[in-house]
Amino acid sequence: MGRTAAEADALFEELQSLISPALAVSYLSKVAGVDLTGLPIDGPMPKRQGESLGGTAIGRSVLEMAAREGLSVRATYERVLPTMGGNMVKGDPVQVADMMEDWYRSKACDGFMLSMPVEPRSLRDFVELVVPELQRRGLRPRDYRGTTLRDSMGLTHPVDPFLLPAAGKANRANG
Repeated sequence: MGRTAAEADALFEELQSLISPALAVSYLSKVAGVDLTGLPIDGPMPKRQGESLGGTAIGRSVLEMAAREGLSVRATYERVLPTMGGNMVKGDPVQVADMMEDWYRSKACDGFMLSMPVEPRSLRDFVELVVPELQRRGLRPRDYRGTTLRDSMGLTHPVDPFLLPAAGKANRANG
């Protein structure tokens, strides 16, 4: 995310340029369930042949996407690594909030798990730029009931039977 779409694009391109091809091929091999080491990085991704090493749905979908779009090994890892196999949203605060609102209101999700590429910058930008936009739209509360998530959700504090008061422990040890 960036303060503008152009800033988000620039950050994305900068992060893409930092991907180590050796590390990327190793990671993509694990995701796809196919050993890609030794293949030309700008050559085509191999076609899926029978069972893959990992056998995961994500691995199969990566290989199918690469075949369908005629992607090279490099183009495939450039597509897969930033998303870690999930969805990626890139844009300014309004664009990010638009996507989140659309998914939420259309019941495509009931919440979001955020993964930030650069800490603490990405989290800070999200909290300072996207959260206020979500609050303006009525999608996030402005105030919370308590200081912890448990308090804010109105949950009681569980009692741990193994953490008895000191007097109780002493009586049990003597008895």
